[in-house]
Amino acid sequence: MKQAFFVLVLGVAVALAGSASARSKRVGQIPNGNVFSCANCHTSPGGPRNAFGAEIERNYLDANGDVIWNASLAGLDSDGDGATNGAELQDPTGQWRVGQANPGDPNQVTNPGDPNSVPTAVLERGGRELPRAFHLGRAYPNPFNPQTRIAFDVPGRTFLRLSILDVAGRVVRVLANGTYVAGHYTVNWDGRDALGRPLASGVYICVLESPGFRAAERLLLLR
Repeated sequence: MKQAFFVLVLGVAVALAGSASARSKRVGQIPNGNVFSCANCHTSPGGPRNAFGAEIERNYLDANGDVIWNASLAGLDSDGDGATNGAELQDPTGQWRVGQANPGDPNQVTNPGDPNSVPTAVLERGGRELPRAFHLGRAYPNPFNPQTRIAFDVPGRTFLRLSILDVAGRVVRVLANGTYVAGHYTVNWDGRDALGRPLASGVYICVLESPGFRAAERLLLLR
């Protein structure tokens, strides 16, 4: 009897270990999966799958149980927060493959399974034509308090950086930093620095930079 019980307990332990091993393996099968680890696909450690995890389980596992990361999965917005899975994981086109270096900036990665984890810069959807050139739009409102909305256009897949500088030229906040596909984007700035501290009233400069392109916009924060 004791032997049978021991075999049963051992079997359960092996099954749980195998399940945990499979989950751990899948973390490395999506770009920048290490940033949120198992939380990319589960609502809690070992708990139910979130929307992103459920999507993978239904449609994006191969015969070995490995994640199929591709343009199709990258193009979905599993958690419905307005940003595609690829945009959240810094691989908008789904070109990354296991064994390659993680794409983009890990500091800009957000969780594709959590609707409250949203990229700073969000791709606008709709029937608008793709832009043919870079463009940094006028911030609105400007002057502003407590926040302003900044729009910019990207003509093709490229690395870009959108920064806020003070009048001395020091970077006080980075709003976007990574690889973006062609499209119209918007980002909100709440007048705070990189540590979340409210900045003083005054003039700030919004700078959009990409290889071969640079544009700046003057912002006026009024407290």
